[in-house]
Amino acid sequence: MPNFGTTFVTEEAVYNMSFRSNKAEAKLFTKWVTKALKQIRIHGYYIATEKDQEWLDIRTEGKKVRKDFTDEIQEFVY
Repeated sequence: MPNFGTTFVTEEAVYNMSFRSNKAEAKLFTKWVTKALKQIRIHGYYIATEKDQEWLDIRTEGKKVRKDFTDEIQEFVY
C-alpha cells in the first residue's frame, strides 16, 4: 500500500525529539512522560487522573457539536 507522502515516526523518535526540544509544549510532555514512567515502574501501570480543564472543555464542546450534527442528520433522514 503506497504512503502518498505520509511520514511515519516511531515512538522512540517522538520521545527523542521532545526530550531535545526547548519548546514549552515539549518540556510539559517530557515532564508528563517521566511522571508516567515512574508510576509504571513503581506500580506496573499508569492511570491518568488529572485532566486539563481546557482539554475537558474542548471535549465537552465536541460532544455537543457531534450530538447536534447527529440530530440534524436524523431530522433530515426521517
